[in-house]
Amino acid sequence: MAAIIGIGLAGKDCVVQVEAWERDEKTTASAYLEQVGGPVPVALMAMARLGLPQKPLLLSVIGGDPEGEQVSRWLGEGGIENAFLQRSGPETATCKSLVILDQRDASRTIVAVAAHLPPLDLEPMRRSFFAATRLLHLDGRDLPASLGAATIVRSAGGTVSLDLGTMRPGAEALLPHCDIILASQTGAAGAFPAVSSLPQRQVEEFLKLGATIAGVTLGKNGVVIGFRRETRTTVRMLPAISTPDAVDSCGAGDTFHGAFLWAYLQGRDPVRCAQFAQAAASLRIRRLGNRAGMPALDEVELLLRSLSPEDAPQESTLSTT
Repeated sequence: MAAIIGIGLAGKDCVVQVEAWERDEKTTASAYLEQVGGPVPVALMAMARLGLPQKPLLLSVIGGDPEGEQVSRWLGEGGIENAFLQRSGPETATCKSLVILDQRDASRTIVAVAAHLPPLDLEPMRRSFFAATRLLHLDGRDLPASLGAATIVRSAGGTVSLDLGTMRPGAEALLPHCDIILASQTGAAGAFPAVSSLPQRQVEEFLKLGATIAGVTLGKNGVVIGFRRETRTTVRMLPAISTPDAVDSCGAGDTFHGAFLWAYLQGRDPVRCAQFAQAAASLRIRRLGNRAGMPALDEVELLLRSLSPEDAPQESTLSTT
């Protein structure tokens, strides 16, 4: 089957850009677009855009409504294999989110519209479905499906990656089954509340759970990345690439994940993967929308080459044990 498989929420984002976003005020949109949303599908789109020998495959449940058909079509147009999406009944709605972009600083506010969809059914897929999977990328929302697939992929020698955007109940059972854990500040703090403001310690804790690579993304403050090699553990801090012309931060983290995993599959070391991913995310936020804004490989490499030593993400070692 596919060499790269993702399991995670796929929905429709309705994106509104405004000059300013204030509470209890009226404003007029300067731009509006609709697109695929969800950490895993956007990461897969980033990987497809960078270039893969085979389409990445998404396993997800979408509604039986017209929005579900839209999402399926957009995924296909974004280079993702959508043949195994599971459509729920016609009375069920696809996940949707309203995304408000503030032009003043490119920040985004997301309002999710909950959808009551059934869990992903892996029964139709035999173990052989995942046998050739090099990389399984998860958001951890559907815990039974994520655990089941992760167990099969790891037993077959594949790599399991987790985008820990939020630490949901039960997610602690999934963490030891992941080789790569990249968490947001919120997700990492939820996983380790005792060190909620210490990303270095959070990365070290992820590594203790069995991950070989772990990171905590800090937005404009960069990323803390750690990795294990035999008995040696190293944690480093990389500042973000300055992006004064940012217009749309929605999907920046998902693009980072996708670009990081793409570089990892090329055999790059974790720090170089993170630098490559930072460049991809920097390019992504300079244009509006996940499709138009997703950078190609030559764009990412050109940006990395063009950075002055002061602007390039130069790592600093936080700890080595």
